[in-house]
Amino acid sequence: MARIKLTVRRLWKLDGGRMVRTCATAQIYLGDTLIASENIEGMTESPVSKIVHHPGPLEGPLRVEWQSDGVADMVVHDMQGCTCCQDEH
Repeated sequence: MARIKLTVRRLWKLDGGRMVRTCATAQIYLGDTLIASENIEGMTESPVSKIVHHPGPLEGPLRVEWQSDGVADMVVHDMQGCTCCQDEH
């Protein structure tokens, strides 16, 4: 099983001049094929990561697109490493 690391680098919106929590939907693509959709809620200006599992091999470029009513910035990459202890290589 392939593992994809989704990293949310920023997620927030402005409400009355204050930064507050918001929601985003991340859509992860392998080439042109949508392989996962993740709902994310919260507020961060520091990177936060989540591991997404995919049943097949990751043959082709990974990319993420997102929809949010605030400010969002995300990246994805293939995780190579030990599946038992989650060490990245």
